[in-house]
Amino acid sequence: MKTRAILLLLALAMLAGCGERRLVLNIDVLSYVAPADRGQPFGPIPALPPDGAYFPESPLVNDQEVVLLEGLTGLATVQAVTISANIFHQSTSGTGSDTLRLYLSPDDVPAQTTPPVFERAFIFTPGVAESTQVEVGGDARVVDLFNSRRFRFSVTTSLRGPASGPALSGLVSIHALHCVVVSSRKPL
Repeated sequence: MKTRAILLLLALAMLAGCGERRLVLNIDVLSYVAPADRGQPFGPIPALPPDGAYFPESPLVNDQEVVLLEGLTGLATVQAVTISANIFHQSTSGTGSDTLRLYLSPDDVPAQTTPPVFERAFIFTPGVAESTQVEVGGDARVVDLFNSRRFRFSVTTSLRGPASGPALSGLVSIHALHCVVVSSRKPL
């Protein structure tokens, strides 16, 4: 409780300052997810001509609730949100592809029932570990969700195995999921 009061006072002091009176918060959304739930190994996915075996979306992070600073609701209005993610992917054998999607929804709606905030496809190369960066902003739905201070999110994966050659096995994990939130003081 004491920490919450200190954070609220600090936010008030920042909003009361000169200039545009903007409060910029960097929120580590991934910190709401247990480390064991941030990634998953997969495979083996055997080769299947002509296009490879396709697996429908499965959750990597499943419908996680996020509750932001409640004390700021009456003080500040979110103006903009930029979401950035770092996705690690590695093939230990075989080739293939994946499409990762991020869903955000109001607290009372399952996240995957809404359109994705972002969708990123990537390729698996045998023996290669890679990171894919994603950054999105300007989505009014996301701003509205951050103004509500409570929302849900899901991250899904949909794998496609090789058309020929060795079976695909590997790992997909989320190494970072940050939101930069720009708020301004509400009129008194």
